[in-house]
Amino acid sequence: MFVYCHTMPRRFASISKFQTVDQTRRNGAIGALKTSGHPVALIAGTLEQMTKQQLVEAVSVKTGRETAEVENVLEAALWSIAEALSSNERVDLRGFGSFTVKNKKERQGRNPRTGETITIAAKRDASFKPGKELSAKLILPKTEKANPSNSSLT
Repeated sequence: MFVYCHTMPRRFASISKFQTVDQTRRNGAIGALKTSGHPVALIAGTLEQMTKQQLVEAVSVKTGRETAEVENVLEAALWSIAEALSSNERVDLRGFGSFTVKNKKERQGRNPRTGETITIAAKRDASFKPGKELSAKLILPKTEKANPSNSSLT
């Protein structure tokens, strides 16, 4: 099984683009995900953002499809979501979340450089609300705290 590393933080500089899970563990990379024989993305603890190209590469590796094909599908999906939002429609992706359009009212603000009061124009903005399944995946596991009353030494 191969692991695809979509980011190369400095502490993982020794990881080549494609390595087995065992090779990744020997090099000290934490967080290699194991699935039943499928290539997966290496999620490092230092991951802060993923670009569209990195997403395309990760999906390409996971599905075994060509990068150009995955890129075309992703572009079509994003274009369809943008078109629906521009028509003021809600886009629900079950298990992931929903995209909606929110109307922001005109409001007063301050220019941070001069302190002058300015009027911020009203606008429509896209909003994303994560679904239950996505929210559940983002919850960090609780660590057990040592409880002195349960100690076997007493």
